[in-house]
Amino acid sequence: MYWPFFRDYKPSEEFTELFEKYGLSDEQRFPDGIIEMQKSALLNKSPLECILIGELFQTNEGYSTAAYMFRLAGDHPMALRNLGAMHRDGVGVKQDFKKAVECFTKAADLGDIPSVGDLGVMYLNGRGVEVDIVKALSLFRLAASAGLKSSRCNLALVLLKGGGGVERDEVQAISMLHELADEGDGDAQILLGRIYQNGLKGMREIKDSKKALEFFELAAANGKAQALFLIGLMHHRGEGTHQDFYKVIRFYEMAAEKGDVEASVALGVCYWKGEGIPEDFEKAAHLFKQAADKGNSLAIFHLGVMAMTGEGMEMNEVEGAKMVSTAASMGCALAQFALAMLHLEGKGVEQDVDKAVHFLEEAGNRGHLGAMVELGVMFQRGDLVPLDARRAIFWYEKAADLGDAESLCNLGTIYSRGDGGVPIDPEKAFNFFKRAALHGHAVSLYNLGVSYERGAGVSRDERKAAELFHLAALQNFSQAKFNLGSLYEEGKGVANDWAKAVAWKKV
Repeated sequence: MYWPFFRDYKPSEEFTELFEKYGLSDEQRFPDGIIEMQKSALLNKSPLECILIGELFQTNEGYSTAAYMFRLAGDHPMALRNLGAMHRDGVGVKQDFKKAVECFTKAADLGDIPSVGDLGVMYLNGRGVEVDIVKALSLFRLAASAGLKSSRCNLALVLLKGGGGVERDEVQAISMLHELADEGDGDAQILLGRIYQNGLKGMREIKDSKKALEFFELAAANGKAQALFLIGLMHHRGEGTHQDFYKVIRFYEMAAEKGDVEASVALGVCYWKGEGIPEDFEKAAHLFKQAADKGNSLAIFHLGVMAMTGEGMEMNEVEGAKMVSTAASMGCALAQFALAMLHLEGKGVEQDVDKAVHFLEEAGNRGHLGAMVELGVMFQRGDLVPLDARRAIFWYEKAADLGDAESLCNLGTIYSRGDGGVPIDPEKAFNFFKRAALHGHAVSLYNLGVSYERGAGVSRDERKAAELFHLAALQNFSQAKFNLGSLYEEGKGVANDWAKAVAWKKV
C-alpha cells in the first residue's frame, strides 16, 4: 500500500536518524517502516519514535492515533507541545484550554522555546488562564530572545496595542516588524500590510495602501495563503490598486485552494452576488458549507440568510434563523445585527424587542456601525423602547468615532434641541454639525448654515450661512433650497435677487 500523504513530511534534526533507520526517506517504504517503528516504540517506549509516529499520523489527519503516541512519549517537551496544540485546537481530543496550558507550561519548564511562545499566546488571549498581558509580554520576550520568530511578531503586536499594564510603543513595534519582514517572515509582512492598510491611531502618516499591497505580495511569495486572500480583497475594494474582478476571483480561488477559510467565504459571496463571476447560488452555498464545517461564523450566517431566502437551498425561515442565531452566539457581529432585526420583525423567531436590543448592543460592542446607529435612533425617538437621550448619545458617539456622518448630525440635533432633557448646548451642536458637514452630509450642511444664520454656537455670519445652504441645496435638500431663496429675497449674506429667490424656492 502506498501512502502519498507522508511524502511532504519534513523531519526535524532529531528525527533524521530515525528516518534513515526505518527507511522512511523512501516514500514507497513508508508503510512498512512505520509499522516497524511503531512496534519498536510500543516495545521500548522510545519518546522520539513515539513523537515521530504521532507527527506522521497528524500529517494524515490520524489525530486520535497521533494523540495516543504523544501521550506514550511521556514528559518529552516536544510531545507535550504537540499535545498542548491538540487540546488548544480541539483536534484529535476534546478542546480544553486548561489542559493546553498545562502541557505548554510543562514543556516550557523543560526548556522548550516554542512552548514558551505558545504559552504567551494563551495568556494574551485569556485561554485556560486569566488574561495577563504583562505575563504574555514577558514570555514573548523570552522566546524572542531565543530566536523564535513567531514570538518576535507577537511581541511587536503587544507593543502595538498596549493595555493591561503594558505601555504602547508603536515605533519599536513597527521597527521590529520591519526587521522580521526583511528576514522573510510572512506573518510580519501580513501584519505590516494591515498596519499600512488601516493606519494607526495617532500615526495617520503611516497609512499607505500601495505599501500594504506590497507587503501582502511579499507574504504571498513566502507561501502565506492569507496574504493571497488579502491581495484579492484589496483588488476587490480598489485599495492600492484599481478594482479588478479578474484578479479578485483568481486570488480568492488560490487562497481558498490553500485552505484559507476567509477566502472561501469571500469567493462564496462573489458567486452569491454575481461579482466578477456568473451568479451561482449552489456554488456559493457549497463554499459557505465548507467554511461553516470549519467553524467559520460568517459562513454559517450566510447559509442562514440563504435558507431564509431560498437561494441555493430549500427555503426554511426557521432553520435559517437558527443558523443566524448560531453565528450570533459565536460572536459574529453581522449575525447579531441580523438576528436583532429578525426579532424586531418576528421573522423566523419570536418578535421580542428586548432580545432585539440585546443583540443590537452585542453587535454594537463588536464594532458593527449599523447596530450603533439603529440603537441611537431607537433611543432618540423612543421607537419601541422608552426614550433615552443619554443612551442615544452613547451609541451615536461610538458611531461618530467611526466617522459616521448621520450619527454626528443626530448628536448635533440632540444638543441643539435639548432632546430628552439633555441640556441645550449650541457650541456642542455646532461642532457636531461641522464634523458631519466635512463628510458632505446635506442635513448637516443645512444645520450648520442655520447655526451661522442665527449665531448659535458660533458668531453670526449670513454669508457663510448662504454658502452652506447652497451646498446642501445642490444635494436637493428642500429646506436648504427654501432658506437660500429667502436669503436672496431679503438680501442677507448675498445680493438681493428676486429671480434667484423665486428659482430656488420653486426647485
